[in-house]
Amino acid sequence: MLEQPRARPNIDDNGNNYGGSSALSVLVVDDEPDTTRVIKMGLEKEGFEVDIYNDPEEALKLFSADTYDFLLLDVKMPKMDGIELYEKLRKMDDIARVYFVTATDRYSNLVNERYPNWNGNCIIVKPVSTRTIASLLRKDYLQGIPFVPY
Repeated sequence: MLEQPRARPNIDDNGNNYGGSSALSVLVVDDEPDTTRVIKMGLEKEGFEVDIYNDPEEALKLFSADTYDFLLLDVKMPKMDGIELYEKLRKMDDIARVYFVTATDRYSNLVNERYPNWNGNCIIVKPVSTRTIASLLRKDYLQGIPFVPY
């Protein structure tokens, strides 16, 4: 039996869900439990559905295609960095848009080195408020901006 793709929410120009089947969904993978908890609480308060993992290998193992609108992946994690995780997830799901989260601009260079022809607008440097993240995700969802660094 073929799985039906996840129905996408209807978002108005102000980023509000109006009659869509669900909220925008986000997968957050960061090795810092406090960071993932804060992002989860903040984005849920903003109306998002959020799943969090602190282990990139576990996130990969339990990942389900057509589940998430956005991936927020920490660049620097033990076992597997966010770039490698993204490349593996991308093979399973080509719909979700990615944002790489990093503590310093130094790690954003890793993304830019891997994808030199990519505009790099999907790098989020910590610290950042969850309200800012929510606003960014809504705006980019509305504009249909595909952040696909190939």
